[in-house]
Amino acid sequence: MTDDMLLPPNGELKSNDVTIYFDNVCDDNGVKLIKSEKRSRIRSFMNYLYENSEINKCVLEDGRTVPIVVKRKEEGRPSFCCFNSVEAPKDEILKAFADNTGITFKQDVYPPKKEGELIVSDIKNIIDNVIVDGKKVSGIKKIKALKDFFEQLYLDGENNVCKLSTQEYIPIVVKRLSSNNIVANCLNTSEHRQEVLRAFAQKTGCIYQEYKENAVKPEDKREGELTARDCYHFLYSVNDLNPHFPKDDGSSRLVEWFVAINNSPSQNKVVLPNGEEYPLVVYRISYSQRCVCLNTSDERIKPFAIKRMAEITGATININNIDILPNSTQELVEAIKLLDVAGKVTTNSNDRSFYNSYKQKVYNKLSLTGNEWLKNKFSNNK
Repeated sequence: MTDDMLLPPNGELKSNDVTIYFDNVCDDNGVKLIKSEKRSRIRSFMNYLYENSEINKCVLEDGRTVPIVVKRKEEGRPSFCCFNSVEAPKDEILKAFADNTGITFKQDVYPPKKEGELIVSDIKNIIDNVIVDGKKVSGIKKIKALKDFFEQLYLDGENNVCKLSTQEYIPIVVKRLSSNNIVANCLNTSEHRQEVLRAFAQKTGCIYQEYKENAVKPEDKREGELTARDCYHFLYSVNDLNPHFPKDDGSSRLVEWFVAINNSPSQNKVVLPNGEEYPLVVYRISYSQRCVCLNTSDERIKPFAIKRMAEITGATININNIDILPNSTQELVEAIKLLDVAGKVTTNSNDRSFYNSYKQKVYNKLSLTGNEWLKNKFSNNK
């Protein structure tokens, strides 16, 4: 029986299986080929070798001489050429093929890109605060910077590590081969998306805006809710979230903290003196802009949210720059009561000073509507 009568055994490679292993596949004019043209050229080389038995030979390391290309036939199909990669080691066969046809065999072949692995274009909208030469960049400059971060991390073996919740370690950036045979850096996010993205942001000084991956449209921003830039007017000397990537602008430091707290359920809470618990920051939409805000629309929560944010970020509070909104009288009255309780139970003199000063600001706002204040005070003493 001739070899064109045989069915191909499992593992024999066809032309479309091997394009990733070869480079410098050119046409007759020396122009490098890609994709389908590259596959066609390799196929023609395979046919040429099969028809020329004198050069269709590979001397293996074990001393055997075997054909490089064999012809096979499947039922209902015409015969076709494939590599003799079952009877002989694949690398030796492919290298012999490259040597006999004048192309390059790439021994270091990167694995194909897995589903879920992310390239720069996939993350440009969920990674923020990309800093180059001390300045935040956007657009094309942001994309270029992210590509540079990918390559720098990939080349830095000691730093290119993500520690999983299971205590295992995996690389953050990996090299992969795309469907069009282009080698690219990817985030290793096929199985551990959030952990790898967080690690990438931490290693590069960026912000992973995890909340943006939530497909649910956030609530509209409420009156009184404060963005990080609003809070910068009364929260001073904010610590850097990542000391390895310090920010010159305190407002930028607060933005980092807001996002990080929103992404951390254990940290994103504030407890009032009566035991009620609320989120410290909330995810909102203002016009078309999505943002994270301090939960300050309720004057009962506001002073405790501000104080909690200052504790987390190491900030100093300038109480003079905090505005008290003319909310409902009942809300202002409740805020005074809670501040009074907090001031009495704390053993910290600085905390007591904050509670008392804030209570006075709320009382001053409330005194502008004295009739309502007396009415509420009277009804609460019944």
